[in-house]
Amino acid sequence: MGKEKNIEPDEYYDAGPIDIARFGKVLIYKSKLDEEGLKKFKENLIKSYPEIIAEVNELVQDIKELVIKFDSLQLLKRGYLENAYQSEGKISESAHNEVDVISRRMIDYIQNVIVSAELSEKNHVELKEEDWNEIYGKVLKLYRRLGTYFLASSAKREANDEAFNKKKDLFYTKAQSYWIHVRGEYYLTHQEEIFKNLLKPHSQKFKELFGISSDEYIDNLCLIRDSLIFGIGKSIQFMENVREKSLKILEEDSKNLTDLSSDEIISKLNQIATQQGWIEDIEKSNQKIFGFSVFDVEKNSSLPKELLDSFSWENGECNYFYDHDEFGGWPINFQPIFEKPFLKKDDKYYCFDVYALFDNNYRTIQKVICNLDPDYREDWNKKQKIVSEEYPLKLIKDILPEAEIYSPAYYYFSHEEEGKKKVAETDAVIIYDKHLFVVEIKAGAFTYMPPSVDFDSFINSIENLLFRPLEQADRFFRSLKEKDELILFDSNSSKKKELTRISSDDFRIITPTAITIDHLTDLAVKIEELTPFSNKLPTNPVWPLSISDLIAYRDLFDSPLQFLHYIEQRHKAFKSEAFSVEDELDHVGLYLDHNHYVEYAESFGQKINHFEGYRKKIDEYFDGTFYGLDGFDKPAQKIPDIYFRIFKILRNKRPKSFSHVSSILLDFSTEVKFKIEESIEYLIENKINENKSDPFTILGDYGLTLFCFREDEYCNKKNCQEHALATQIQSYDILRLLLIITINKKGDISDIDFSIFDRKDLTRSKIDQLSEKAQKIADRRFIKMAKEIKPGRNDYCPCGSGKKYKKCHLRRYNQ
Repeated sequence: MGKEKNIEPDEYYDAGPIDIARFGKVLIYKSKLDEEGLKKFKENLIKSYPEIIAEVNELVQDIKELVIKFDSLQLLKRGYLENAYQSEGKISESAHNEVDVISRRMIDYIQNVIVSAELSEKNHVELKEEDWNEIYGKVLKLYRRLGTYFLASSAKREANDEAFNKKKDLFYTKAQSYWIHVRGEYYLTHQEEIFKNLLKPHSQKFKELFGISSDEYIDNLCLIRDSLIFGIGKSIQFMENVREKSLKILEEDSKNLTDLSSDEIISKLNQIATQQGWIEDIEKSNQKIFGFSVFDVEKNSSLPKELLDSFSWENGECNYFYDHDEFGGWPINFQPIFEKPFLKKDDKYYCFDVYALFDNNYRTIQKVICNLDPDYREDWNKKQKIVSEEYPLKLIKDILPEAEIYSPAYYYFSHEEEGKKKVAETDAVIIYDKHLFVVEIKAGAFTYMPPSVDFDSFINSIENLLFRPLEQADRFFRSLKEKDELILFDSNSSKKKELTRISSDDFRIITPTAITIDHLTDLAVKIEELTPFSNKLPTNPVWPLSISDLIAYRDLFDSPLQFLHYIEQRHKAFKSEAFSVEDELDHVGLYLDHNHYVEYAESFGQKINHFEGYRKKIDEYFDGTFYGLDGFDKPAQKIPDIYFRIFKILRNKRPKSFSHVSSILLDFSTEVKFKIEESIEYLIENKINENKSDPFTILGDYGLTLFCFREDEYCNKKNCQEHALATQIQSYDILRLLLIITINKKGDISDIDFSIFDRKDLTRSKIDQLSEKAQKIADRRFIKMAKEIKPGRNDYCPCGSGKKYKKCHLRRYNQ
């Protein structure tokens, strides 16, 4: 084994007590503190804890007193413009820095203050730049001090709590950080589809209560969203077009503009605007640019008043944000904007925060409808359960079109406590060749309460939406492992019908899957960090998902076979302790960049704290699609076209283990993939022009043998298999794939046959039987390769045996 290379970081950061090294997109954190230094650091944090609390409370009060001086609409518009400016050209979440994040808080946190504080009678004081900068500076300092508060409160709990659990406390701290910073649970381009599907069962109730269908309700929210995103920009563009057209007309009508006074030019421009019918549109554009039309909900939608009132706070109306004994006015408290995204002022309704429109909307509209009609609550829950099961399965069917889906599925399991068989239900069993997905779907609501205020409710929600489904999926997994054959039924009634019979031996990959409507995966993706809260977490690889994740998968993967290959890599990630990621789609980004991304992470030799920007291309693709921007292609691995032709044939034939074939092909590096494509094209050309059937071989841990035949030609599959096996014996591959390609008269691939050989299945008798053939194959390869490259004594032998040249063919020919 060669020496490990000493890889230098691309950048190095000195962050006080922590060193940060960047290797490409990988960040590795290392503490400078030894055990004694860490102890003193924590002691200082504990000592400063009362001071930190006092400072946060003072900042909260200062911000409140500043905000109430000014007109609320002016403040929120200034926050909106600040955020728009900071976000300009930054599509991906990973491109945003601290300043960008705080600019978002200048909308949602300031609106929380406005709807919760009693406004001053002098709230029409003109907002000057220095006033804004003072408010901004204090909000920035507040959020920074909250970071220090998280550290100090953790150190305090560790010092005072005998039952302190480091993992549990770390999760608690992260949950609070996510609460105050994470927004935008759905890609803009997916919002309409998701919400229309989820709310469609309630459309009749929408019509009864509000006079609009559920689709019309979502269409109106999209109009409000689009006004916030595009309104000012389109208005500025319109005014620029009017200016250019007006000047052109003016130049054509006036022989000499220099003879006209300013007043005459303005008068003529107004006449042109009137003649062209632009006056009304100019006034609307001015209102959007300089006024509040962009934010005026009634001008941008036709939502009924009853809905608007249900979604709106008036100034100072909210009475709980500042009333909390410990966290009054803190961002880690429950935020009013999560409950009601609109601001009502002077009988008008305004929306400034594009994220607040959809992030909590499903639960908000549920609460509104059930408050207006309490008798509908039971119907809502029933319909919610149905759609929350049907819609995810439809998305899975889009991803895996040929899959067999049994939903629901019932089976017998051994109840440990009662010592007898009982019937259990799983929401869906999905079979795709050698892959089995055991799916549990949860439709219940995630708690509105933040972790800092009610951590027990927060964890109970995770238990209901994640732990229990995973426990149910794991029970199915154990039952399947315990029995030679598991029978699935369509119901639990006496008239139940058998759906199918399955055995664990039927599958290479079994994936327990938990799907939720709520976007839980920022936390669920770190499922290993949830172990302190439950002793029922599954030990098998598990896949926690949200609806938005499923839609992203549907749109990102062009082939179900590539998707299944990703699932195999995702399994490895579950078992690995090499890294931690922030979101489910970080896994996808890593996979698209590195294929075997777990091996890549483990190559650093220590746990990776952060992968920077791996989902950037995914964010850019989806948001670029929404904004209609060019240059943001779908992120994808470089895969040869011939792969997809092979995949199509395999999917049409669906022979047993065909997904394993695609998995082996996708396991190869990009360079080898394209070498395989070249080799297949060469074999086809040789077959057409010279009718040759010489095989092509790739050596390595995973080997490949290729043969090519014409449709009208006899293929001796046994000879092909013996050749592949002999190659495996000689090269000692872990796995060898034999692909037999059949072409038609045009030279197009018309059929694929295959065999997969596992080294552990090789018997002594088979090795003895094929050893002579294996040696001949090795000799031929050595002669061919030695003509091109003369090996050194310590080089690997060109025959592919894996031995050094001096211990293989050099010794053989010396003898």
